[in-house]
Amino acid sequence: MTWYLSHITSYPFYEEQPDRLLAGGVPQATRFPPEEPLLAMYEQYGTNQQEHMFLEQVPWELKARPVPVSRADSAAHMGTEALRALLESAPEARGKCRYLVYGHETTEPNFYLTPCLYVKKTLKLKRLLPFALSRCGSCTLPGALELVKTLHPSAPGQAAAESLFVTADRLCPPHPRYWFDADPKGDAAAACLLSTAGGDWAVVDAVADGWPLASDDPYRWSEADYRRHERRLLAGCRQAVSVLLRRNAADAGRIVLAVPQTLSSTFRRYVEGLLPYPVYRRTYAAGCNLLGSDCLLSLKESEDGHSFQPGDCVLLLQAGPLSHLGLLLLRKTNKYGETNGGYAE
Repeated sequence: MTWYLSHITSYPFYEEQPDRLLAGGVPQATRFPPEEPLLAMYEQYGTNQQEHMFLEQVPWELKARPVPVSRADSAAHMGTEALRALLESAPEARGKCRYLVYGHETTEPNFYLTPCLYVKKTLKLKRLLPFALSRCGSCTLPGALELVKTLHPSAPGQAAAESLFVTADRLCPPHPRYWFDADPKGDAAAACLLSTAGGDWAVVDAVADGWPLASDDPYRWSEADYRRHERRLLAGCRQAVSVLLRRNAADAGRIVLAVPQTLSSTFRRYVEGLLPYPVYRRTYAAGCNLLGSDCLLSLKESEDGHSFQPGDCVLLLQAGPLSHLGLLLLRKTNKYGETNGGYAE
């Protein structure tokens, strides 16, 4: 059973200038007072590191970049608005979808209502069963696809399966926006429709991988620790890409674009040297890592500015922020779904 991805929508946010983020050289925590429960919890467990401790190791060029910063009440609010936009563009999804998958990497400070339930209740999605995915790094989309494939049985005569996916991340202390020479992290949310009934992109293959950290507490990493994990990520990327392209040799020959995570200049250069395809560089929030939404927003932007033909393939490379990797090979369908295998007559 082939799954399709369509109706990518995002939460509208704007870019904050660096002088407001780094007033006096210290990151400004907005809407997070000292009594914030999340901060108290981190302090109790001895991980009350603050972001300014890393800034001396961050190149000035990175600190000078505008970074998307949400002034929403929470990441769940951002995810709600992204999904609301999807439901406005595809209202039939409200009645057809069975599951809601909410992905996030950053921690939600609300201890009383989980983000996934907040989205469901706010949008009155009573008939949808909610699931949350976290601690997958920026690679929640491959995990969401695996989850809905498991939840929706594949059998002869089975009705079309549809689910909603939304991912939202909002940086909250003590999570740092700046991390050695990695691209600064921005706030973002994106949603899409996952369906077996057709869509803009057919999912040819999806791979998710992760590995344990060599050092348990990244807040105490030295630059040598960071470089060691970076090398592990690059080696894992090479191996996973090689396996995926061999497994999908026919579609690999139709790849017209690679869309990598905006992780770091090192990662981007590595991908450009690894792949023989054009590598997309997003213009919105250029040089900022939008975590779980990053590749989805890049794909959406590339659709708006590029004329993809049915049968064209795109390779998404989701990575990081520390030890996760996700690959998605997508094939552009024709206007009416893949009635002709996704290729033009």
